[in-house]
Formats: sequence, structure tokens, C-alpha cells
Amino acid sequence: MKVEEIYAAVDEKGNLHAENLPNFKNQKVKLIVVAEDDDISDKEWMAFLASNPAFDFFKDEGEDIYTIHDGKPYNSER
Repeated sequence: MKVEEIYAAVDEKGNLHAENLPNFKNQKVKLIVVAEDDDISDKEWMAFLASNPAFDFFKDEGEDIYTIHDGKPYNSER
């Protein structure tokens, strides 16, 4: 699965105009639309993502491949 954040505009007729998507040619894509002018809190956004069926695949035990001991700690002071 490829995931990219794409900015687009909707015209007065309701047509979506997106930037060029060369990484997705000849593929089906799923579109989740969030208007940027909506004032939504992080808590509301996380609740939406947690209840969105588009992310149900994360509930599969096969997706749970990392532990707390994997990777390197993040250093925010860089």
C-alpha cells in the first residue's frame, strides 16, 4: 500500500482538481477528504481515524510486527 498526502482544490461545480499523481498511474485509489478550514482538534481527528474502516487492517495481528525494543529512540533535540 502506498500512501501520499496530496493537496487538491474543489471548484464551484464540485470537481476535484489534484496535483499530478505519477506514483499512482493505472491504480485504484481511496480518497479521504478533510477540508483544511475545519477546526478539528487532534483528539477528534484521532477518534475519526480510530473508527474509520479504512484502517481496520491495523487490527490484524499480522500487522503487529514491532515491539518497544525495535528501532532507535527519537531525539527531538537534533
